[in-house]
Amino acid sequence: MTSGNLIPTAVLKRKAVVYVRQSTQAQVQLNLESQRRQYELVDVARRWGFRKVEVIDEDLGRTASGAVERPGFERLVDDLCTGHVGAVLCLEASRLSRNGPDWHRLLELCGEVPRPSDGKKMVSFDWVPIRYRNVISILKNPFYAGAYVYGKSEKRTEIVDGRVRKSYGHYKPASEWAVVLNDHHEGYIGWSEYERNQELLAANAYGKAGGVKSGRGGRALLPGLISCGRCGRRLVVMYAGRGQGYPVYRCERGNLMMAQARCMSFNGFRTDAAVTREA
Repeated sequence: MTSGNLIPTAVLKRKAVVYVRQSTQAQVQLNLESQRRQYELVDVARRWGFRKVEVIDEDLGRTASGAVERPGFERLVDDLCTGHVGAVLCLEASRLSRNGPDWHRLLELCGEVPRPSDGKKMVSFDWVPIRYRNVISILKNPFYAGAYVYGKSEKRTEIVDGRVRKSYGHYKPASEWAVVLNDHHEGYIGWSEYERNQELLAANAYGKAGGVKSGRGGRALLPGLISCGRCGRRLVVMYAGRGQGYPVYRCERGNLMMAQARCMSFNGFRTDAAVTREA
């Protein structure tokens, strides 16, 4: 595998720029090894998969301290602004700039337009209504509580039909996490509040498919005991009509978590009555 395999095709279609610079005329005349190493970056760019490689060497003999003009550097900046450059190669960062404002300007231009790996320009963001699972994922993320955590999940290996099968993403209890650095950064909440939230979330985790659930009260007979025949999620109970209303069993969690269409919804009176007769 070459390095070019890791670079998106859309980036490789642009040109790579090799920026060559030495600070003084004496270096240009005497330090030929540095020049050779800088020009060899052309071969590096081609190995990465760039077909078009341009060398900018107008700034040989010009300092990067900001005291003199650098037409080569300005041309590089112009090319970056137009989006024609896929990569900038230089022997070391000081070849590009020893001047803070110039250096930060270059970094700003390189990251000005967010661009996904497919090469399409992201000129705007599509905002959508917040979803249940987005809120839950934030509440369950220890980063939200100012902690850096590593090793929350594990890989498991088992033998199935004589073959080795590996599965990933098995979450471990917090006590088994490999690394937990509290107060790693400023959190939105404290660690103790985060732990209380996890206890509440675990106690309220009523919608998971499988497992035995007890009834949760209310006038409906079967809250927390019926699962959807299509998706397997636990049905929820709502009450419709005036006054005390009547129970309605609905498959609601797919809609809450992922904005999916509801699988089913039905009046609970007849279902409750049928179960009562059988009991």
